[in-house]
Amino acid sequence: MSLKRSHPEPMLVRLLPQIDEASLPADIEALERRRAEAERLAERKLELLREGLKAFAADWVRRTAKETAVAQSEHTLRLGRRGVARLKRRVEELAAELPAHVDGVLRPEDLDTGEASSGQVPLIIDRRFQRAIRSVLAELFPILARAGYQRSAHWFDADHGQLELPPDLRSLIDEIVEALAEAKVCEAKLRYFDRQSQARAAQRLWEGA
Repeated sequence: MSLKRSHPEPMLVRLLPQIDEASLPADIEALERRRAEAERLAERKLELLREGLKAFAADWVRRTAKETAVAQSEHTLRLGRRGVARLKRRVEELAAELPAHVDGVLRPEDLDTGEASSGQVPLIIDRRFQRAIRSVLAELFPILARAGYQRSAHWFDADHGQLELPPDLRSLIDEIVEALAEAKVCEAKLRYFDRQSQARAAQRLWEGA
C-alpha cells in the first residue's frame, strides 16, 4: 500500500510563519476544530473498516479453506465426505465468530499514536492494522492443521506473512492515516503557538519588571 507521507514534526515547526498575536485566538480555535474534525473522521472510517472487514473475513476463511482442500486434494479425499463436512462446519463456526474478533482487535483506542509525528503515523497505523487483521484471519490455519492439512507458503500468523486486502479496505486504511496525520499537524502547530505565546509573555514580563 502506498501511504502518503508528511514532513516530520521538527521540519513542520521550522516552516511555520511567525505568529500574529492579534489573530492568535482565532487561529487556535480553527486548529482545534480541524484537529477534532480529523479525529472524528478517523473514528468514522475505522467503523467502516471494521464492518467491511467482518464481511471480508467470513468470505476469506471459507474461500481459503476450499482452496487449501483443493490444493491438497490427496488429503481431502482421505478425509472423505464426513471428514470434509466436519471441517466445513468448523469453518462456518469460525466465520460466525469473526465479527466479535474484529471488534476486539480494531478498537477506537488503536487510533492513538502517542507522541508520534505526522510523518510516523502511516507506518505505525499500517503495521498495527495489518497485524490486527492478520491475527483475525490466521485463526483459520490451526483449524486446517488439526484437520491434517500441511502448512503452505501462503499461511501466515499475526506477526508474519503477506496479506492482500481488497481495494476498499486498503482505501479506508489510507483515509484513516490521512485523517490522523492531519490531526498530528494541527497538534504540532498548536504546540508551536503555545511555545511562541509563552516566549512573548516571558519577554514582556522581563521587560516590565
